[in-house]
Amino acid sequence: MYEFDESERHYILTVLRAAHTQLLHELHHADAADYKQQLRHQIEINEMITAKVQNRVSAPV
Repeated sequence: MYEFDESERHYILTVLRAAHTQLLHELHHADAADYKQQLRHQIEINEMITAKVQNRVSAPV
């Protein structure tokens, strides 16, 4: 498992949130059902990773 310091965690969360916003925007404007399904899957993965990074508690060294 990777260990990130607080600034790295903050950066990762910022990138994930920006990607999430972009994915939601694309989903809103998508027409093709297959593409919408692909976007929903990417959103689900993004949300799972975001939750893991947010809930990560650093263990004492």
